[in-house]
Amino acid sequence: MSLLQRIADNDQTAVSECIDTYGPVVWSMAQRWIHNRSDAEDAVQEVFMALWASADTFDPTKAGEGTFVRMIARRRLIDRIRKSESQPAMDVDAEILKLQDREASPEQSVEVSIVRKVIQQLLSPQKEALILSIVAGLSHGKIASRLDLPLGTVKTHIKRGLERIREELGLAGDGSQL
Repeated sequence: MSLLQRIADNDQTAVSECIDTYGPVVWSMAQRWIHNRSDAEDAVQEVFMALWASADTFDPTKAGEGTFVRMIARRRLIDRIRKSESQPAMDVDAEILKLQDREASPEQSVEVSIVRKVIQQLLSPQKEALILSIVAGLSHGKIASRLDLPLGTVKTHIKRGLERIREELGLAGDGSQL
């Protein structure tokens, strides 16, 4: 019985075996197609989630397991690239400017400047997720829907962005401030 058939039968050991077996192939494809490491990591996660969801459609009489995995990976990567190209770019600089409070104290102005600088340096969609959370006040679920990303990925983007801001503000390890 193939790994995908075992996954379709809810064999939990097959999941880790599948990642070990096909992870390098999927990662290689993602790196070739998506040049941002963080986005490539997210794409690999999406590929494996799609693979688990479609494992029951695998038919070994039609194609080999490796071929099926590469086909799913290719489709997900193409979808991801098309989606990123078709979405209008968020005016990140305008959104970051909204962080500036006109009546802020000099200390607060310095902190806001640091936050703006850090956000500008973040990679998209991490930057977009953080701005939608901080500026627009959207829930993680709404951000996931708007950016068409898995909820866990959105939470990770926001968490990593906030961690980076905390580090720059000298608040590393203290989540109570931000």
